[in-house]
Amino acid sequence: MTIGLEIGPGAGLGTTGTGLATTGAGPGTTGTVVGLFEEQVRACPQAVALSAPGAGEWSYGELNARANQVAWWLRGHGVGVGDRVGLHVARSLECVAAMLGVLKAGAAYVPLEPGVPFERLAHFVRDAAPVVLVSADPAAAPRLGVRVLDLADPELAGQDTRDLGLELSAEDVVYVPYTSGSTGLPKGTLVPHRAVPGFFAGERYAYWGPGATAVLHAALSWDGHILDLYPALLSGGRVLIPGHGNSDPIATAHTAAEHGASVLFLTTAAFNLLALTQGGPATAPRHLLFGGESASVEYTRQIARRYPDTHLVHCYGPSEATVFTTVQPLGPADLAGESLPIGRPVGDRTVHLLDERLRPTPDGETGELYVAGRALGHGYLNRPTLTASRFLPDPFSAEPGARMYRTGDLVRRLPDGRLEFVGRRDGQVKIRGYRIELGEIETVLAALPAVATCAVTVHEPTPGDKRLAAYLTAAEGSAPDPEGIREQLRAKLPEYLVPATVAVLPALPMTVNGKIDRRALPAPDPGTDTPAALERQQPDEDPLQRLIGLAWSRLLGVGQVTGSDNFLTLGGHSLLAVRLVHVLRAALGVEVTLGSLLAAADLAEFTAGVRAELDRAGAEPDLPKLLARLAS
Repeated sequence: MTIGLEIGPGAGLGTTGTGLATTGAGPGTTGTVVGLFEEQVRACPQAVALSAPGAGEWSYGELNARANQVAWWLRGHGVGVGDRVGLHVARSLECVAAMLGVLKAGAAYVPLEPGVPFERLAHFVRDAAPVVLVSADPAAAPRLGVRVLDLADPELAGQDTRDLGLELSAEDVVYVPYTSGSTGLPKGTLVPHRAVPGFFAGERYAYWGPGATAVLHAALSWDGHILDLYPALLSGGRVLIPGHGNSDPIATAHTAAEHGASVLFLTTAAFNLLALTQGGPATAPRHLLFGGESASVEYTRQIARRYPDTHLVHCYGPSEATVFTTVQPLGPADLAGESLPIGRPVGDRTVHLLDERLRPTPDGETGELYVAGRALGHGYLNRPTLTASRFLPDPFSAEPGARMYRTGDLVRRLPDGRLEFVGRRDGQVKIRGYRIELGEIETVLAALPAVATCAVTVHEPTPGDKRLAAYLTAAEGSAPDPEGIREQLRAKLPEYLVPATVAVLPALPMTVNGKIDRRALPAPDPGTDTPAALERQQPDEDPLQRLIGLAWSRLLGVGQVTGSDNFLTLGGHSLLAVRLVHVLRAALGVEVTLGSLLAAADLAEFTAGVRAELDRAGAEPDLPKLLARLAS
């Protein structure tokens, strides 16, 4: 595998390897996302900025004009500098215009993504207090006591297309992402304009300038979308917007290959899935970035062997420090080791490895990682105490008022100066790219009437497949049903926070100090029936349903699967669903969709849908042979 650092076509524009120009920003917008974007509009108004297969493409000039219309429209509805605007829009051309329009109006956007449970969205709105909520589908927008503006409003089409020329500051807030909170309530981070360019401007681990194409597929509620969108739009590159969103990383990889994307970021979990799935694309983007949780060296080796011309980059960074803090372009020597380094600080980020008394730790010893520099957010919205405990004065900086962010990550510095991730100092975990505070789940779980005490842990039944497991004791007079508990949690928490398994115990194990002994909790029970036993027990069952049931059983690590079982209630999640549909496509030779699996009431209904696809295609797979292969 090569790790060449050439900066690609168009690198002569400006002074950086990204193509990001550094002079000539419009009046009042210097150093802001708005100013840097408008500079690209002036430099290349006819260049393609956005491309959405099936929906068309917009040039920089067209995108700027539409964003200006949104900005004038918002100003006319009372939005001013420093305000916040709720954004209830799926990834699309209009979504990007709305995001830029909010920024041009001087406000910050608060992602309110479709599909998030109502109670969680209601908390976001109560906490962030947006002036208005912008939606492409007002009928589906949650009724949260905030005025909803429709992107299809005829009034919008009549707005001025000229730049507003507002006086904006690099300290103004770009957006407010909400992440899991240990107290049971998500917390919003105030991310300023100055934090955005520093992780890519002048950097050569990837190229986003003219001729480059990035892929916008990350959820807008976390800073993956900042990486997908702004390096390209602020550097003269193109952004590709797949219509299927972020639920199927394999489909995203195929779309990236089909449309010539040159840079793609995947969470580590999605990256692992690409390594495990045989149905991946034949080619990969020139720059494939991944991060979000501990990475498997073996899976990375598999990707390197499959795509030898792709530059692999391992990335690390908390949302409070905006996208990346460190990066490591990977070469053969890195892949020969037992773990992947997270690299060195990138751009204007600086790091400190400190002990409990905030003293620097010697090289080779483990310390807690603190991030400093212009990357830092202002802190947590409406959480001054939490902000003060995590954003500390930086004693190593000569700049007045400089701060450093306490990540909670334990890291060691290798002899060559690179950093290696060791673990966490608290109950925070990363699963499928999402940062999760186990305490948030425990707080919601403990509030259920049938629950007396509870604990949530993480287990890894197979390498790279981390799952949440909940344990509880019943409240007096209650007999909680595990699936009923999960259903109640689904109404309050997003899918990635719902435990895959719930176990009701007579008592939770305790330490001598009276605390829950998490290490003494039993392993989640997958059931006593093995896939081979299932084969023996149900010889007369429909062979197609037997085949799919065996596939579920193997993938989910459970025992007997019956026709009335549901994939999600057995502990399945979106990435496991992606892996399953690709396995079935390869085995059966027909299109099996992710949506059909997630929407099916049970195994029997899903099987009926697969059978209908086989009938339509006239396919007749050798089911006995496939069953024998899977059961072996």
